[in-house]
Amino acid sequence: MNPKVYEAGIRINNPPHMKFAEINDPKNICKDVTDKGRWGNGDVEVGISSFDELDDIIFLIKQAFDKVSEE
Repeated sequence: MNPKVYEAGIRINNPPHMKFAEINDPKNICKDVTDKGRWGNGDVEVGISSFDELDDIIFLIKQAFDKVSEE
């Protein structure tokens, strides 16, 4: 039996309160989806395809949650 490996990608759209220009993205992994008519909310999209990117993604998600909690 040969095991199969499947890759999964995840797309995250941030809360609508976070604008693309406001996000601190030192690795340039975010995509500006302002006025693109994409499914989801917000102006920022980020993808993850490996566990190695997890810390970077958490850094970005934390910014979005911090922004919402300020309002």
